[in-house]
Amino acid sequence: MPAYLIRHRSGQRGDILVEGDDVALTFSGPWAVLSDAQGPTLAIPAEQAGEIQRLDPDSEPADEPGEE
Repeated sequence: MPAYLIRHRSGQRGDILVEGDDVALTFSGPWAVLSDAQGPTLAIPAEQAGEIQRLDPDSEPADEPGEE
């Protein structure tokens, strides 16, 4: 099942994981919008997201910069 990991900019807490069979990411003006077949599931101001990463079923989240 694909998922999207939203990591906030440095200094902000609370990464968000949104997953679902048909979740899609779009941008509408200044907003990053995650939607599924039933409509929007999450909208976040794009400027607050430091990184939005798509995770496919067999992938792992990337390490934080500087971590080994």
